Amino acid sequence: MAKNRAECSQQRKKSVVSTLSWLGEKQRMEKIGNLAQRLAACRNFTEISQLATTFPLTNVQFSGALIASLDADARIRELGRYGVMGEGPSKEAVALSSKGLVAKAMQGQSPVLLNNLLEDAKNKMITPESDIDQLVTLNGFEAAYVIPLYDQEYLYGVLGLLSPTKLSHKPVFEMDEKAFQALFSMAVRAVAYRNPERTNKEEVQLADLTMREQTILALLAQDKTNQEIAQELSISVSTAKAAVSEILKKLKVDSRKQAGIKARYSGLA
Repeated sequence: MAKNRAECSQQRKKSVVSTLSWLGEKQRMEKIGNLAQRLAACRNFTEISQLATTFPLTNVQFSGALIASLDADARIRELGRYGVMGEGPSKEAVALSSKGLVAKAMQGQSPVLLNNLLEDAKNKMITPESDIDQLVTLNGFEAAYVIPLYDQEYLYGVLGLLSPTKLSHKPVFEMDEKAFQALFSMAVRAVAYRNPERTNKEEVQLADLTMREQTILALLAQDKTNQEIAQELSISVSTAKAAVSEILKKLKVDSRKQAGIKARYSGLA
């Protein structure tokens, strides 16, 4: 009898845990749907930045936000901000290979908490090549949650959530982290594509490529090697290598990675 009661009690506990887990997942999915609708209504980068501070993305309330893109030349450029004093967006671009803390945070796929932000800014460690360090000092921000904006393993930009006080713990997302990154990435690209000033120069450069070169560029965006490109297009490795060199020259980039980024922004990949 006692054994049966214990088994029943254990089954009830499992049922409660299962129900709570289902409810939690349902709430997270509802938040993702709500966020997607709100992002779709954003007309510019300021509105996206504002939404990042007002929507319950994490269990921490942030007072400011900055959004930057990773452009086709593999440089980080600020797009918009909210809750931040000072002229903007910053006109300086920062290379993804920079030794600054933001660039380093973008080289990983997981969000990074910078909890000594004001001191780092005074030492020009956040983005040494731009005026963001001065901006942080001006506003007195003590912490930043740097979120790389990935979608299907590709990096398109970064979102920085800013706090006037240091955080006692790393923020926890109120929804699936990767779904959030993908949604914000798509929203940033959607607004960027509505601005012809951001795409005209790239369209001119891509127009200089032959159809075969555009095909090879699309394969570069998939991280294909010269040998893999040669096999897929039934050409020699030396021909593929020469074509890749010509593409880099025409696009005025220094690496296959930068060429791949340009292909993804152009819609070739």
